[in-house]
Order: sequence, then C-alpha cells, then structure tokens
Amino acid sequence: MDVAQGYIEFTNKRLTRSGIYDNVHLQIAEATKLPFKDGKFDVLINCFMMDLIDTPEIPKVLSEFKRVVRTHGKVVIATMAIPEGKQSLLSRIMRRSYLLFIKNIYGNWGCRPILTEPFMKEVGFSNIQREYIGSFTWFPKEIVWAGKT
Repeated sequence: MDVAQGYIEFTNKRLTRSGIYDNVHLQIAEATKLPFKDGKFDVLINCFMMDLIDTPEIPKVLSEFKRVVRTHGKVVIATMAIPEGKQSLLSRIMRRSYLLFIKNIYGNWGCRPILTEPFMKEVGFSNIQREYIGSFTWFPKEIVWAGKT
C-alpha cells in the first residue's frame, strides 16, 4: 500500500521484473483509513513510514493498524530512532544538519526520528518490545513489536 500512485507503479515494474507480480496485490490507501475488515491480518509490518506521519496522527495510524490485526496478532514497526548513549561528533553533525534541512523543507513533520513505543502504549497494544540498532554515522533505527489482546 501507498498513498502515491507513482510508488505503486514503480513497485509493480520491479515486481514484474522479479517475476512475482502475480503473487502481490498493491493498492492506494491511507494509513488512517485502511480498506480492510477488522482482524484481517495475523501480522502487520510497517517499515519507515511512521517517521513521516505528523505526530498527532501517529495514534490514529496505530489504532487503524490495531483494528485490522486479529486478536493475538502482531504489529511490527521499524523507524528512525532518537539516538541513545554517547554519539560521535560526526554523527551529531550529520544528524543535526539533516534535521535542520528537513525542518526547513517540511516544517514540524517529515522524516525524523521518533520513539514508537510510547504511542503503542497509548493505543493499547500489549507485550510491547523494542530493539534499538545504533549507527556510528547516521540515525539509529528501532524495531518495535507488540500484540493485540
């Protein structure tokens, strides 16, 4: 799924070249209004989209993810993370330059590091777990997974 037709077309071309086009269904949709029935999926995986969502919208998106995952299903989110621990000077300079650039282009939202776990708690996910993946020169990543009870 994507909100942009161009990305759907790009992905369809790659799937065709890979020979797996017939096994994948792509469609346009908004994360706050998923076109699926309640409890449709066992697992929902979302990679590097939450850090593009306007902060007040994140709980709405996660609530929608929770709606389409079955009871005892899982939601897995990968995002740019807020750095933890000591950071190298190069890393701090690169991150600050990037954030300044993004803020000047997109304002208060855009691809920026976030912490997903507090939002998942707010929405009512259970058994929330987080793995932090540090980076010497760029933004660290986090993978957060949780269950629906």
